[in-house]
Amino acid sequence: MTEALPATQADVEGTKAGETQVIDIVKKVAKSPSIEEQVAKTGKIGVTIVTPFRWFPTKPEEQAEYLQDQAPQIGRALRELADHPFYTFEFLAAVGGICRARNGAIHDILKGTSTWTLNWDQDLRPEDPAAFVLRMLGHRKPIVAGMYCRRTKRPSWACTFLPVAEVQHEADGLLQVAEAAGGAKLIINKVYREIRRIFVTDVNPKAGGQSIEYIDTDTGEAVTGFYQQPVMDRRLFPEDYFLDYLCRCAQIPIFVDTKTKIRHHDADGTVFPEKWPAIPGVDTEALP
Repeated sequence: MTEALPATQADVEGTKAGETQVIDIVKKVAKSPSIEEQVAKTGKIGVTIVTPFRWFPTKPEEQAEYLQDQAPQIGRALRELADHPFYTFEFLAAVGGICRARNGAIHDILKGTSTWTLNWDQDLRPEDPAAFVLRMLGHRKPIVAGMYCRRTKRPSWACTFLPVAEVQHEADGLLQVAEAAGGAKLIINKVYREIRRIFVTDVNPKAGGQSIEYIDTDTGEAVTGFYQQPVMDRRLFPEDYFLDYLCRCAQIPIFVDTKTKIRHHDADGTVFPEKWPAIPGVDTEALP
């Protein structure tokens, strides 16, 4: 099991240096107007679904067919949600090496007007894809993830739970965690912007020299490294946990939906896992 990346003193001090400007994302999301009020003022709320691919066709006429073949659950959700009264959905393929692909996708998203980003891996298939998307959005949390398991011999949840004494249960199955894997994870784009403000020196000179910005060698553009894989204890730290580490430093809570459990579906028909492991502080035994 990958250990949580601890917040170092330098990280904490770097965050505190800009705390007088910190946007309280948690309160803003919780107190934001109802969906109906937002739509009345601004039109539909934009949601971008991002899926990593090693390759994706460039011709528009081929993309829908390829998506349906490689990620049918996402294609189904996009079709069923196409005429939703409150949200407008778009799809973005993150192509290439995982860190560069994820960072490039978020870089493009932040240039636009989308409000939410749903990171959704192609092999994770909820039983009702459209209902899954709307449920994640309905929680109104800065970061919330569906639960799935690591591909290990003995299945374990792809998240890092807080110590039982620190566990905070919320309504409708929400559970605060230290980290949650990024394969079925909804993030409000204000989170990315706030992380960029705190940890990019050019934006926040008081960030203590801890800029996470880099120059893309192909485009020459400055890109924020929200997703990175540092080496910790001789192991590569997961790129999505790195984002959660930055969020912990910025005091942005991360939640999982314990009622949304999603299985891996492989091309050969393999489904993983067969049985769910217990959730600490929630289940007393594995669920069927």
